[in-house]
Parts: sequence; structure tokens; C-alpha cells
Amino acid sequence: IILVFILSNLYSFVRVIVLMIVELMLAFVDFLRGIISRKDLLKELQFVPARVAISILLRELVTIGAKLDAVRGLPIIHLNLLGYDEQSHRRGPSSQFAHWSLKGIDDAISRVWRAAKSSPRRNYEVWVYSDHGQAETVPYEYLHGETVTDAIKRVFADLNNLEVATNLDSEVLGIELQRAKYIGGKWLQKLFPFYQIETGLQMQAQNVTVTSMGPMGSIYPAHPLSPSCIEKLAITLVQNAKIPLVFACIRNSTHSKLEIKAWNKNGVYQLPRDASEIFGKEHPYLQDVTDDMVRLCKHKESGALLISGWSVEGEYCSFAMENGAHGGPSPEETDAFALLPSDTPLPIKENGYL
Repeated sequence: IILVFILSNLYSFVRVIVLMIVELMLAFVDFLRGIISRKDLLKELQFVPARVAISILLRELVTIGAKLDAVRGLPIIHLNLLGYDEQSHRRGPSSQFAHWSLKGIDDAISRVWRAAKSSPRRNYEVWVYSDHGQAETVPYEYLHGETVTDAIKRVFADLNNLEVATNLDSEVLGIELQRAKYIGGKWLQKLFPFYQIETGLQMQAQNVTVTSMGPMGSIYPAHPLSPSCIEKLAITLVQNAKIPLVFACIRNSTHSKLEIKAWNKNGVYQLPRDASEIFGKEHPYLQDVTDDMVRLCKHKESGALLISGWSVEGEYCSFAMENGAHGGPSPEETDAFALLPSDTPLPIKENGYL
């Protein structure tokens, strides 16, 4: 069966091999540039096979599968093309290598579109859409000379004499190797020794657990903290640990209602009242971002404190080692697009976007 599959898609497999060779050459050029820029040698070398696997191999296999499904006439075919997102995390959303991956994605969409339109079994409509954008970020460690792990460790040690131990070092590893597991196969996974490490930072100790993924994170004390203690921690995280933005859900002592407070270097704010001061007056999705953040702070699984790398004034930092990020409140990463047929029925939206 595998032999028949390969022979029936021989052109596609030859194409994959050629593209992988070209991408491998480009990856080594990028590797040399990274070394010249004094980036970590081991991590740069590990990114070469991961880049080829995700940007070329996985993309081509997914495209072949979608074309086969169109010939079979499946009612709904959905594929996710990860190359641009993968490159954006590593080199930044405006980097040449991220834009290079877009050309391959455009070609993949073109092939899927042709297969859909020539399907003998079904009259397909093709939708192309993104789920989010990418924001330019600077790793926290680059900005402040220490990992966010060490910064939070200092804060808790100074305020509560708490010892914070780390059991993962993924701010150093970054998140670029996570998707290598999608290609499957145990022998392939040996090329990516860190693929099983969960994305983001996790710290655990007797008194506190901290998790973060990209530009957002949560702090979970082992025991409930008083509102005054939470506020003191938030202020210290901003002033001492240089965390750009800290959120907390605090019960007001006067009227016993929950309030969402936010701290940055300019002072303390309250959501939703001061949303424009926190996220920026020109934010295109200000109300939606505010509603999301309020829900996140009030969620039963959220920590006592939430940390964010977002700043209206300064550089946007990520707690992972990445130059592009999403998952936070910035205009770029909360933006998206949808290219739909002109006769697609859409809901009426007062705000002008889906």
C-alpha cells in the first residue's frame, strides 16, 4: 500500500526531496548568520532539521493528504500550514525566512485549490484563514540579563523567604522544537531530543508554582494570599523583576466585590475601566481584549497573579526564547484574516469584523 501511495504521488515526493535539500541549504545559511550574531551554537544546529521538517516535510505531507481527500470527496477537509508561524517564533514575523515560508504556503494552497476544483465527487468551496497574527518580541532574558525564572525567584525570596526551584528550562530552549512531534515516527523524533518538553516555563516548589507560555504566565501560590500581599507582590514584580504587566483578581474589602487590577511601571489600574491605558487607546479590538482578560483573570484555573510581556510604551517581551509570539493582547497577535468566496453567508456584526 505504501509503495502504491508513493508511486501514485511520485511527483510530489520528488518535489519534497528537492525542496528539503534547498531548505536545508538555506537553513545552514541562517545557521551561520545565527552564529555570527553570537546565538547559541547547539540551539541553532538543532533548529536546522526542525525547520526543514516543519516548513517542508510536514507541509508537503499535509498538502498531499488534502489533495487525496478532495479526490475521495470528503465533505470537509481542513489543513493547518505551520511554516510561517514556526519561522516567526524563531526569527520574528518580519524576517526574510518567515516570509520565504509564505511562498511555499501560497503554492500549497494553490495546489489544494486546484485539487478541490477538479474533484470528481464534490463541488468544494475553499476558505483560507488565519487564527491569529504574530507580534515582534524580545526575549525577557535579552532585555534584563536573567531569565524570568530567576527574577521571580528573587521576588519571592525577598518578600516571603520562599525558595523557588525550576524543573524545566524552556525559556532557554524556546518553543521551536515542539511541532517536530507532528511528523510522527520514533526514529524521526531522535533528531529532536527536546520535543517532549512542554512549551513555556514551569516552576514548582513547596510554596509557589509558576507557568508561562510565550508572553503570558500565571503564578500559583500554594496557599491563599491576602489582597495586601498580592498587591505587594505585583508591585515588586513590576519594579524589581521588571515584569511589564501584572494582573490580579482581588476582592475589595469595602464592598466585597471582585476587582481586576493591573500594574505596570506607570501605576495601578482597574479593568475594564482603564482598558485604554493598559492596552492602548488605538487598539483595534480593545473591547474584545478587555473582555478576554477579565474572563482570564476570573477563571477558576488562573493563578493569583498573571504576568504579561505587553507594554504600550516599551518593547514587547516574551518569557520564552522567541522573536515572535502570540497569546497576548497586542494588536498584531489578536488580528487575523479570512479569504472567503463572495457568496459565503456571514453573520451581521456591529463592530465590522468576524
